[in-house]
Amino acid sequence: MIASKSFVFRFADVTVREREFVVIKTGHVQQVEPKAFRVLLILIQNPNKLVTKEELLNSVWADAAVTENSLTRNIALLRRMLGDDPREPRFIETVTGVGYRWLCPVELVEDSMAVSLLQEPAEALIAVAVPAPSAVVVPQAPSKRRQIWTAAALGAALILPAGGYWYLTRPLPPPTVSAYRQITSDGGEKELWATDGPRIYFSRNHSVRDVIFEVSASGGDGTKIPIRAPGPVDLFDLSPDGSKFVASILGDSLWTLRASDGVAVLPLPRGNWPSISPDGRTVAYTTHEGGIWLVGSDGAGAHRIVSLQGNPASLAWSPDGRRIRFTLGDHIWELRSDGSNLHQLLTGWQDSKSQCCGRWTADGSFFLFLTQIKGAISQEIWALDERHSLLRRPSAVPIRLTSGPTNWTTLVPAKDPNTIYATGETQRGELARLDMSTQQFRPFFGGISVEGTKFSPDGRSVIYVSWPEQFLFRANADGSDPVQLTDSRFSVSIPVWSPDGKQIVFTDTRSDPFAIYVVSSFGGVPKRVIPEDRETEGDPTWSPDGKKIVFGGPTYGAPGFGDTGVRVVDPATNTVSELPGSKGMWSPRWSPDGRYIVALNHDNHLQLFDTRTQTWLPPLQDVFSGYPTWSADGQWLYYLIVKTSDDWSICRLRVPDGKPEEVIHLTEQYTAGWWGWFGLDSANAPIVMRDMGRHEIYALTLSQK
Repeated sequence: MIASKSFVFRFADVTVREREFVVIKTGHVQQVEPKAFRVLLILIQNPNKLVTKEELLNSVWADAAVTENSLTRNIALLRRMLGDDPREPRFIETVTGVGYRWLCPVELVEDSMAVSLLQEPAEALIAVAVPAPSAVVVPQAPSKRRQIWTAAALGAALILPAGGYWYLTRPLPPPTVSAYRQITSDGGEKELWATDGPRIYFSRNHSVRDVIFEVSASGGDGTKIPIRAPGPVDLFDLSPDGSKFVASILGDSLWTLRASDGVAVLPLPRGNWPSISPDGRTVAYTTHEGGIWLVGSDGAGAHRIVSLQGNPASLAWSPDGRRIRFTLGDHIWELRSDGSNLHQLLTGWQDSKSQCCGRWTADGSFFLFLTQIKGAISQEIWALDERHSLLRRPSAVPIRLTSGPTNWTTLVPAKDPNTIYATGETQRGELARLDMSTQQFRPFFGGISVEGTKFSPDGRSVIYVSWPEQFLFRANADGSDPVQLTDSRFSVSIPVWSPDGKQIVFTDTRSDPFAIYVVSSFGGVPKRVIPEDRETEGDPTWSPDGKKIVFGGPTYGAPGFGDTGVRVVDPATNTVSELPGSKGMWSPRWSPDGRYIVALNHDNHLQLFDTRTQTWLPPLQDVFSGYPTWSADGQWLYYLIVKTSDDWSICRLRVPDGKPEEVIHLTEQYTAGWWGWFGLDSANAPIVMRDMGRHEIYALTLSQK
């Protein structure tokens, strides 16, 4: 007979023995309650997997009538025993309102003490004497040595197959990032595209350029590769032999470029997001109509393999060339390279806000991608374990590889399957105000990392939003005595005082879709303005009498842009109306005297709505604008002009028909924050946030214990 299997779990300096209900930490047995031990067992048996509160309560307490407080208490006991900080967890991560996730890698071994052979007494092996016609024969009991060998053979016959099956089907140790090595050191924003092994290729500022940059994989300064092409280039992929790039020129004209000198040599069909197959013979790409196409690398034989609703992006071939994965609608999808078996991945993963930019490691063991978890302020690197065999299926549960303040923005697996190149961003800003006499920006409020600064109507208080956390604060007008008004449940953007100074309206960008909330300026629970609305809500401002709020829809170019117009809500009656002729307009602001509502039209040009005549005036100018902001007296309208990614200006004009004039030219350094935010103080001096963060390329070492 064999006893039931039991296991020993090891992580960090802790050993958990399932059979004995024992936890050993740094060689010392820990006191742990039975319920807490069972909670621990469930978590470590499901590493990197979200275990819901309901699952834990049902498994540990069964039919007993207990509340979530019992679970919370036992989680607290486990954290205290393990020395785990819930604010920076090493072991148990809280997924707010849902459950818990075990973070630390776990080593699993079978407990040899629990697998034993129970032998029958020797007497049971002796046959009973039976009379015979000629004689009585009584067999002798086997020798002690023979009994031992028989038992050993029987044990081996039973244990070895079971052990072999367990070995072939056991959970493989999850990958971890064991080391980080910085590649670049210039601090500028970068976007990774490809590597040929010794070199890494990237672009700057997430914009199309006439150069590509390369840097040695061992580290150093980036150098330029001049591009000779009929327009600005957006690089996408590199052929397996490292000889040519595929790129988008002028937005949607695909070309191949020689990697050695950047010369455009072969036009491909119109499209975007090109990706070269592992054998270098085929290019997959997308079209604006929502399809995925294949074309030979020589430009011949273009054909569509699938039609899709929406715009797919970030195409990636599997190393064997049989599958293509891509991002569609913030989710990762997969299909075979012949267009069949289209399906979405990670359909049951509810705590992910968005998934994108996936790539396989060189050996195909892991599929790496970027995602932002709901409630997090940064984007992290995750992996899907693709290792499988005849008896082991690939895991459907993603594994978190990074955790912390660094925001990871692009990734490229190296030729070495144990290395990932990724761009990491440390977000920090410095609040600065323009000195009108010297035309220089000076640190404001001590240079704290905040945006969304607005002074109260009486000038005694100020509100602002911490960056990058996006928490709302109220402070005295000089920045002293700050009081936090929101927590991690909200991601606050563009807060605005009510005319009486008692309330603050803001956009919560953590809601899906974005939603507007009102909170008391003295603190309390934020209240959603239109609870039943299912459309995107943004950029709210009060009417001068404080009775209504005007707000817009999706931002320029975002999904749903143009489907809604500028709307007005009466919070007292919850009635909503749309301004006539405002379809496709967004980012509205009500003038202090109530006469006008300024908004950005579908071309991103400033336009005024006359509330008296209920008509739109002609556009104020024909340049790409943003952040319309009224002066305190309503005589001037300030706004941003965006020429290129690193060429911005704050301008102003008199309303309604003044001539535009530049207030200050901005460099990219002073356009940090939510879409390049800027504001005004009580004297109409511009306030901006200076980018003090760092954006570098790193090499991450992927380890498997």
